[in-house]
Amino acid sequence: MNVNALKDIHRQMRRTGILLFLDSFMEALNNHEQILSVIHLAYASETLLKARIAQEHPLLIFSKLPPLPNNNSVQNPLDIINLFLEKGRTFSYIDLPNQLWAVTGISMTKEQQEKYTNFGYLRNQLIHTSMTSEQNLNLETIKYSVEVLSPLIKEFWGKSIIDFVKNHPEYSWKFYEGMIEESIVDKGIKVDNVLRELLGEESKKGYEKLLARNEEHEERLKIELDTGLIDKQAEEWEKEFGDYPNSHATDPYIEALIKWSNFLDCFCNS
Repeated sequence: MNVNALKDIHRQMRRTGILLFLDSFMEALNNHEQILSVIHLAYASETLLKARIAQEHPLLIFSKLPPLPNNNSVQNPLDIINLFLEKGRTFSYIDLPNQLWAVTGISMTKEQQEKYTNFGYLRNQLIHTSMTSEQNLNLETIKYSVEVLSPLIKEFWGKSIIDFVKNHPEYSWKFYEGMIEESIVDKGIKVDNVLRELLGEESKKGYEKLLARNEEHEERLKIELDTGLIDKQAEEWEKEFGDYPNSHATDPYIEALIKWSNFLDCFCNS
């Protein structure tokens, strides 16, 4: 068996894992589907820990190896991978921290280990029953991201989750405008020294400017409300176009969301 064909598998696993991590982190920040953000992040954790272990040697992610073939018929790298996955068995989520320490010497703190385990239980609840006692899954996703998984990948490969956000063409401007930090703070997460180091001073400057703009906007809005200017604008718009443009009843996107919600309710409750 050409085991050397698997020697680069950790690079592909690292790529897959970090993309899952980034997606789940942004899903949670943007208040998208909460269940998916948890599931994606748990799979990202598993993939990234395995990638770091496989970086030492690909066979070390397997708790059970397949039997050696009787001939040299297995040559294609994909055939080898299929053989391993069909006959072998990789370490489970819960066992990966111990294997990581045994192979690399990298260990989680006691607090990180507890949060890692609890997040795995949360993932299992959602996968097997789609129910959990946790009320705010997005908050749990973000906390786990910044307190457990991001420090680990920083130790593994020198990059944090924020490094990937800052370099992503869709998210980078949100970071520099302070919107990423705003979303984190809005979730009720305090920016302590550890989180400040993760976010950096660029995020802080952007967030302070964003707060100033928001404060200015609220002050201007208050003046418009006090003077009746907004009511006058609404009356003028209604005379010319019908409903006021901010009316949820006529917002096509809101209507689409309501239609989608009703469709899901009909499917789930029929």
